[in-house]
Amino acid sequence: MVPLFCGLGKVPYGGSESPPSDEPNLPLARRRKSSDPKSLRGEPHSKTAPPQLRTSFISHTRLPFDVNTLLQSDLENLSFSQICQSWPLQTELSPSRYLTFVSHGANVEVIIVGAGPAGLLTGVRLAKENIDVTLLDMGNALDTNPRATHYATPAVMELRKAGVLDDVRAKGFTPDGVCWRKIDGTWLAGINMGVVKDDPNNMTCLPLNRLGQVFMDHIVKYPSAKVLWSHEVIGIEQDEHSARVKVKTPEGEKTFEADYVIGCDGANSKVRRSLFGDWEFPGKTWDEQIVATNVYYPFEKFGYIDSNFIIHPEHWYMAARITTDGMWRVSYGELSGLTRDEVLNP
Repeated sequence: MVPLFCGLGKVPYGGSESPPSDEPNLPLARRRKSSDPKSLRGEPHSKTAPPQLRTSFISHTRLPFDVNTLLQSDLENLSFSQICQSWPLQTELSPSRYLTFVSHGANVEVIIVGAGPAGLLTGVRLAKENIDVTLLDMGNALDTNPRATHYATPAVMELRKAGVLDDVRAKGFTPDGVCWRKIDGTWLAGINMGVVKDDPNNMTCLPLNRLGQVFMDHIVKYPSAKVLWSHEVIGIEQDEHSARVKVKTPEGEKTFEADYVIGCDGANSKVRRSLFGDWEFPGKTWDEQIVATNVYYPFEKFGYIDSNFIIHPEHWYMAARITTDGMWRVSYGELSGLTRDEVLNP
């Protein structure tokens, strides 16, 4: 069966990362044709992949043939280890794209459900590898609601791999620190970010809607990628040859088909439900409601630094500067169960 993926924690090994020491993470590398139910969940390949797939990228031996010619030949006649050995020195393809050629040929296609930050980032990473990718989103444009703003080192590293970090830093800024205070403003503890200001992986800040626009500015540069708005996925299915999504559009229902479907469609993910059922996905939902607002207010008069967490059993909140023009994010706890209208019109 062709695996569906709910989210993509990591695009297959590539870039400057160290090669894996045991089994490569290859969600886009090889189509599995196992009847094992685990193949539906995008789980590791060790149970179903042939032994040679467990070969690590540790050999750098030159082989007496040209890889570009190899990719146009009958790959089935060459062993996986031979092909892996030829990769580092004889082609400019990254390992993920290279393995895609090996298992699918040059025409692999991927559908990403959801054009939020996870979907767009994944789309950029795939498009950079010249993999055909189509993003489907039920909205008619980028989400402009107040959401994430601060990206710590692990996220910064992913932004660099996608080739967007310089643009993110140019449009955003690096916070001067973070602290925790009592409700009367008393300082409890803090971290001075100035001590790591020259670290290339230092935290960066940019509101999520602006980050999304950076992703869009990059993804439109790749002819192998496209984003389709007002395309709501209403059904997902797969067989041993491909995966398909049924989509509601302003022009009526349509069906899209690809080698893989990646779910980046948020908390109410239809892809996740297709894998685990409505109530079977592991995890916990906290019985708390947080309201996020964007405001212009001179919090500096209280001695606030760029990020402040106010500690209180009932009236807790966060106030953090999120732009260079004075906008602040204020997020606070609200009574659970309130509707959007009740929050906006108390």
